[in-house]
Amino acid sequence: MYEAKLAVAGFYYFLQGKRRNEILVHWHGDETQNEIDFVNRVLDDTYAKAGALPDARAVSEVTFGDQVYQACMSGRPS
Repeated sequence: MYEAKLAVAGFYYFLQGKRRNEILVHWHGDETQNEIDFVNRVLDDTYAKAGALPDARAVSEVTFGDQVYQACMSGRPS
């Protein structure tokens, strides 16, 4: 579920025209390196997937999130 929320947030920024390196993540300071790596990996993957879409603007954040959520729940790559 958390992965889907991160992916939707990343997709939202992608649709807004922000580059991946322009997304600021507010870290609280108690995150483990695994947590930081996870968040960065999900955002990187989201940008790669969104960039590979023929027309990302034709896909809503809801549809994108539903697809990621379904992939998470079924244990397959999104």
